[in-house]
Amino acid sequence: MNSTPPLQTTRLDLEPVRSGHAQEAWPQFDDERMWRYFPSARPSTVDDLRERYERWERGSPHADQVWRNWLCRDRASGAAIGVVQATIFPQEAASHIAYAIFSVHQRNGYAREAAQAVIDYVKGSYGVERFFAEMDTRNEASYRLAESLGFVRVETRIDEYLYELTV
Repeated sequence: MNSTPPLQTTRLDLEPVRSGHAQEAWPQFDDERMWRYFPSARPSTVDDLRERYERWERGSPHADQVWRNWLCRDRASGAAIGVVQATIFPQEAASHIAYAIFSVHQRNGYAREAAQAVIDYVKGSYGVERFFAEMDTRNEASYRLAESLGFVRVETRIDEYLYELTV
């Protein structure tokens, strides 16, 4: 079973994603603005989201990687505001991170705060030295966030950027 620990930041509680979060998160995930840059990843129903969360909760089926997934919650209001993820490759001392803040909560610094907490946790717990983040080339907010965290663009593909952070 997945043993993702809870994390905290100044304003956020990061809870390990559980299948039971799907019902609460669904209205935000059903917002088409969330899928502007990657529509093929959009769950079509709350049951699809629940199944995704169940997979995340079980953890990676691959022995060489660790999945850590958190639901981000605003501590003051208790509102679910997004998710943040890390796919960790311990033998390579590397991790991919991803962040998705629900549309109504964007542009408040939550993604930066949550991503930094995940970077700090993964570095400290797994000895990760290199982090990667991929994003659509049109998603300026996402690549500006990566850059604000110290990531550097290392590759441009047809429709996405790959960023790397060495710590």
